[in-house]
Amino acid sequence: MNILRVLQPWPSLSSIQSRVDPIDYSSAVIKEHRLMRTRYIRYEMHVFYVSSTGTRVDHWEPEGFVQLGAPELLFKYWDGVGGRKNDEYWFPLQVVANKPKHNGGEILEVLWEGSSETSEEPYKRMMDISTEIVRYYEDQNNTNADFSHARSLHRRRQRTAVNG
Repeated sequence: MNILRVLQPWPSLSSIQSRVDPIDYSSAVIKEHRLMRTRYIRYEMHVFYVSSTGTRVDHWEPEGFVQLGAPELLFKYWDGVGGRKNDEYWFPLQVVANKPKHNGGEILEVLWEGSSETSEEPYKRMMDISTEIVRYYEDQNNTNADFSHARSLHRRRQRTAVNG
Protein backbone atom coordinates (compact mmCIF):
# COMPACT_ATOMS: atom_id res chain seq x y z
CA MET A 1 0.00 0.00 0.00
CA ASN A 2 1.37 3.42 -0.97
CA ILE A 3 0.97 6.26 1.57
CA LEU A 4 0.26 8.71 -1.27
CA ARG A 5 -2.85 6.69 -2.18
CA VAL A 6 -4.02 6.87 1.42
CA LEU A 7 -3.96 10.66 1.71
CA GLN A 8 -7.23 12.51 1.44
CA PRO A 9 -8.43 12.90 -2.18
CA TRP A 10 -7.50 16.02 -4.12
CA PRO A 11 -9.52 17.46 -6.99
CA SER A 12 -6.48 17.52 -9.28
CA LEU A 13 -5.16 14.08 -8.31
CA SER A 14 -5.91 12.54 -11.71
CA SER A 15 -3.65 15.05 -13.46
CA ILE A 16 -0.66 14.50 -11.19
CA GLN A 17 2.04 12.48 -12.92
CA SER A 18 4.17 11.88 -9.84
CA ARG A 19 2.07 8.88 -8.81
CA VAL A 20 3.60 7.00 -11.76
CA ASP A 21 6.95 8.79 -12.05
CA PRO A 22 8.13 9.98 -8.61
CA ILE A 23 9.69 13.42 -8.41
CA ASP A 24 13.42 13.67 -7.85
CA TYR A 25 13.26 16.50 -5.33
CA SER A 26 17.04 17.05 -5.47
CA SER A 27 16.47 19.26 -8.53
CA ALA A 28 13.07 20.61 -7.48
CA VAL A 29 12.10 24.18 -6.72
CA ILE A 30 8.77 25.42 -5.41
CA LYS A 31 7.82 28.62 -7.24
CA GLU A 32 4.45 29.40 -5.68
CA HIS A 33 1.47 27.96 -3.87
CA ARG A 34 -2.26 28.21 -4.20
CA LEU A 35 -5.16 27.70 -1.86
CA MET A 36 -7.55 24.92 -2.79
CA ARG A 37 -10.97 25.92 -1.53
CA THR A 38 -12.86 22.73 -2.09
CA ARG A 39 -14.40 21.02 0.91
CA TYR A 40 -11.56 22.17 3.15
CA ILE A 41 -8.80 24.74 2.83
CA ARG A 42 -5.62 23.06 1.62
CA TYR A 43 -2.56 24.01 -0.37
CA GLU A 44 -1.01 22.93 -3.63
CA MET A 45 2.60 23.75 -4.48
CA HIS A 46 3.81 24.71 -7.97
CA VAL A 47 6.87 22.47 -8.31
CA PHE A 48 9.54 22.72 -11.04
CA TYR A 49 11.93 19.79 -11.47
CA VAL A 50 13.87 17.71 -14.01
CA SER A 51 12.26 14.32 -14.70
CA SER A 52 14.10 11.00 -14.94
CA THR A 53 14.15 11.44 -18.73
CA GLY A 54 15.83 14.86 -18.43
CA THR A 55 12.70 16.81 -19.30
CA ARG A 56 11.94 20.00 -17.39
CA VAL A 57 8.56 19.62 -15.73
CA ASP A 58 6.32 21.91 -13.74
CA HIS A 59 2.98 21.05 -12.19
CA TRP A 60 0.90 21.46 -9.07
CA GLU A 61 1.51 18.98 -6.25
CA PRO A 62 -0.53 18.61 -3.05
CA GLU A 63 1.40 20.02 -0.09
CA GLY A 64 1.36 16.65 1.68
CA PHE A 65 3.06 14.91 -1.24
CA VAL A 66 5.86 17.50 -1.26
CA GLN A 67 6.20 17.21 2.52
CA LEU A 68 6.61 13.44 2.33
CA GLY A 69 9.09 13.67 -0.55
CA ALA A 70 11.17 16.66 0.55
CA PRO A 71 10.15 18.24 3.85
CA GLU A 72 13.19 20.54 3.91
CA LEU A 73 12.21 21.95 0.49
CA LEU A 74 8.64 22.63 1.64
CA PHE A 75 9.58 24.30 4.94
CA LYS A 76 12.33 26.36 3.29
CA TYR A 77 9.69 27.61 0.84
CA TRP A 78 7.23 28.49 3.63
CA ASP A 79 9.98 30.32 5.55
CA GLY A 80 10.84 32.28 2.39
CA VAL A 81 7.28 33.52 1.88
CA GLY A 82 6.67 34.52 5.48
CA GLY A 83 5.10 31.35 6.80
CA ARG A 84 2.10 29.18 6.16
CA LYS A 85 -1.33 30.76 6.61
CA ASN A 86 -4.64 29.09 7.55
CA ASP A 87 -3.03 27.04 10.28
CA GLU A 88 -6.11 26.55 12.44
CA TYR A 89 -7.13 23.37 10.60
CA TRP A 90 -4.78 20.44 10.26
CA PHE A 91 -4.90 17.28 8.21
CA PRO A 92 -3.14 14.14 9.43
CA LEU A 93 -0.37 13.17 7.04
CA GLN A 94 1.31 10.19 8.64
CA VAL A 95 1.52 8.20 11.87
CA VAL A 96 5.22 8.05 12.75
CA ALA A 97 5.20 6.13 16.05
CA ASN A 98 3.01 4.60 18.71
CA LYS A 99 3.34 3.93 22.41
CA PRO A 100 1.14 2.37 25.07
CA LYS A 101 -0.65 4.54 27.60
CA HIS A 102 -0.12 3.85 31.29
CA ASN A 103 -3.86 3.20 31.76
CA GLY A 104 -4.20 1.00 28.68
CA GLY A 105 -4.84 1.93 25.11
CA GLU A 106 -2.46 3.48 22.65
CA ILE A 107 -1.10 6.91 21.79
CA LEU A 108 -0.07 7.68 18.20
CA GLU A 109 2.55 10.24 17.22
CA VAL A 110 1.08 12.05 14.20
CA LEU A 111 2.74 14.22 11.56
CA TRP A 112 0.41 16.91 10.20
CA GLU A 113 0.26 18.33 6.70
CA GLY A 114 2.18 21.61 6.56
CA SER A 115 3.86 21.22 9.95
CA SER A 116 7.27 19.90 10.90
CA GLU A 117 6.00 19.16 14.41
CA THR A 118 4.22 16.05 15.55
CA SER A 119 1.59 15.64 18.25
CA GLU A 120 0.44 12.75 20.39
CA GLU A 121 -3.13 11.72 19.69
CA PRO A 122 -5.34 8.97 21.13
CA TYR A 123 -5.72 5.95 18.85
CA LYS A 124 -9.51 6.15 18.84
CA ARG A 125 -9.49 9.82 17.83
CA MET A 126 -7.16 9.13 14.92
CA MET A 127 -9.31 6.20 13.81
CA ASP A 128 -12.27 8.60 13.71
CA ILE A 129 -10.29 11.22 11.77
CA SER A 130 -8.34 9.07 9.31
CA THR A 131 -8.70 5.31 9.53
CA GLU A 132 -6.65 4.82 6.35
CA ILE A 133 -3.55 6.53 7.72
CA VAL A 134 -3.68 4.53 10.96
CA ARG A 135 -4.21 1.26 9.07
CA TYR A 136 -1.31 2.10 6.74
CA TYR A 137 0.97 2.59 9.77
CA GLU A 138 -0.23 -0.68 11.30
CA ASP A 139 0.36 -2.56 8.04
CA GLN A 140 3.88 -1.14 7.70
CA ASN A 141 4.76 -1.98 11.30
CA ASN A 142 2.92 -5.30 11.56
CA THR A 143 0.73 -4.02 14.39
CA ASN A 144 -2.91 -4.92 14.12
CA ALA A 145 -3.96 -4.40 17.70
CA ASP A 146 -7.32 -2.75 18.05
CA PHE A 147 -7.19 -0.05 20.71
CA SER A 148 -10.49 1.55 19.70
CA HIS A 149 -11.98 0.65 23.09
CA ALA A 150 -9.36 2.75 24.88
CA ARG A 151 -10.42 5.87 26.71
CA SER A 152 -8.35 8.92 27.49
CA LEU A 153 -8.48 10.28 31.04
CA HIS A 154 -7.89 13.81 29.80
CA ARG A 155 -8.38 15.49 26.47
CA ARG A 156 -5.47 17.73 25.62
CA ARG A 157 -5.37 18.61 21.95
CA GLN A 158 -2.72 20.65 20.21
CA ARG A 159 -4.38 20.63 16.81
CA THR A 160 -7.88 20.82 15.39
CA ALA A 161 -7.94 17.96 12.92
CA VAL A 162 -10.38 17.91 10.06
CA ASN A 163 -11.59 14.67 8.59
CA GLY A 164 -10.72 14.86 4.88
